[in-house]
Amino acid sequence: MCSPLDVHYYDGNGGDVDRYIDKITNIPSPLKQDHINSLRSRLTNGKIKISPIAILNFNTIAATNTFDPSNKIHVYDLLYILEELCKEYEDPTDLLNIMVEQLEDLSSGLCTQGRTTRLYQIMVSFVKEEMLP
Repeated sequence: MCSPLDVHYYDGNGGDVDRYIDKITNIPSPLKQDHINSLRSRLTNGKIKISPIAILNFNTIAATNTFDPSNKIHVYDLLYILEELCKEYEDPTDLLNIMVEQLEDLSSGLCTQGRTTRLYQIMVSFVKEEMLP
């Protein structure tokens, strides 16, 4: 049995969060790309500490819209949602710092499921109840 600390704990177990994801899957890719660029700007604007490896890993995953069949989500959808979450918080520093930590940890492996699972865990942790269907 997996614990919430296991990277595979959330695989296919998002519940209400999965319904939130379903709401954004039909948003056009150019709009998702705009959100990804905004999220990149948040990470690199100098307000938080980010390592070169975290930036490299962000750019790597942002360049490929890979699909994770376990969580049934594309990377672009996750990055879009994470930018939306940043907008929901007056100060998204905690969210961004956790994202940087996870981006650094991606260096141990960039498999499709590893990419999405780490970002998915952040999303599940920070999505606000009022955002859910």
